[in-house]
Amino acid sequence: MLAAPALTVARLRLAPHRTAPQASRDFVTRTLLDWRLSQIIPFASLVIGELVANSTMVTSTDIDLSIVWNLQALRLTVRDDGPDLPRPPYSHLDPHGRRLSVVAVLSHRFGVLPTADGGEVVWSVLGTRACTVRSSRSRTSRVCPATILHM
Repeated sequence: MLAAPALTVARLRLAPHRTAPQASRDFVTRTLLDWRLSQIIPFASLVIGELVANSTMVTSTDIDLSIVWNLQALRLTVRDDGPDLPRPPYSHLDPHGRRLSVVAVLSHRFGVLPTADGGEVVWSVLGTRACTVRSSRSRTSRVCPATILHM
């Protein structure tokens, strides 16, 4: 029998308040420092802040977030009981849609799932080993946790 690697998980519940995005960024920063993953903090805190900000705008219920570290990947999830799932394409002109566009560009993988009780889970997977390369029709860009603030 092969042994499965242990998951490292941290969870936080937030009220849908205007301070929730900052609280989520602080939580991610503290958690990743504890896990000795400081190189990805700017990247992960931006993504989680955008996910939580989007959630606070569409729901009046508590927001559950989790951070999972496994196999060189970091998974960030935000769950709320809001009934409306975000729908692509995310407009760069819409302030709410722009949040998820940022997440989609910065994530290795990104998605939205409905929950059985009518809520939603928005998730993002960030790699910590290599940079993510994104290409469009006009250019190719490289997004790395170490250079995220220079974008």
